[in-house]
Amino acid sequence: GEMISMIAHQWRQPLSTISSMLTRIKLKNDMNKLDKIFLDNMLSDMNKYIQYMSTTIDDFRNFFTIDSKKELLCLNEIVLSASKMLEKTFLSQKIKIEITNKELTKINLPKNELIQVVLNILNNAKDAFLEKNISNSIIKISFEEERNQQKIFIEDNAGGISENIISKIFNPYFSTKTKKNGSGLGLYICKNILEKDNLGDIEVSNIENGTIFIITINKN
Repeated sequence: GEMISMIAHQWRQPLSTISSMLTRIKLKNDMNKLDKIFLDNMLSDMNKYIQYMSTTIDDFRNFFTIDSKKELLCLNEIVLSASKMLEKTFLSQKIKIEITNKELTKINLPKNELIQVVLNILNNAKDAFLEKNISNSIIKISFEEERNQQKIFIEDNAGGISENIISKIFNPYFSTKTKKNGSGLGLYICKNILEKDNLGDIEVSNIENGTIFIITINKN
């Protein structure tokens, strides 16, 4: 039951986006304005979301296996892949993502699992922006490399998290999204992915006008 809940949580966003794309295709078709370039772009984007949904099942099925599939890549690539998946949704809701790139050493990483971590954090920020009706919504992402670690900093201006609950947000089934019917599994999944095989860790703190998530990845 918990595994199904986790998969459902990961699928909610791509299913919503695919549904929106299909509505746009139908509308253009009804108006006889469906051109080939638009259709090809929509189908390509939908296929990316479907591929992500497919890998999500594989990731969770193999979640507790000893050997996770790892690839030699940069953390920058992880963030770019996640941000591109949300690009159109964020654009429609006037949410900006500003990425300050930094040259990082390539390391062996479980690509799809880390994309899930970044997606969860970005989606949580989006929900906070919408729920609090924040204008000038911005998510800033930056990187840092140390001798034994690499870090991703994800900062938003969504008003922050109440001090009496911020220490609980990585607990299973704890959710602040009462109006959104959140499962409370997103950040719990993130922490589990990062703690598995000593991959790294995640922490959060309030900053002026928002929050900052710091994802730490061990290089060894």
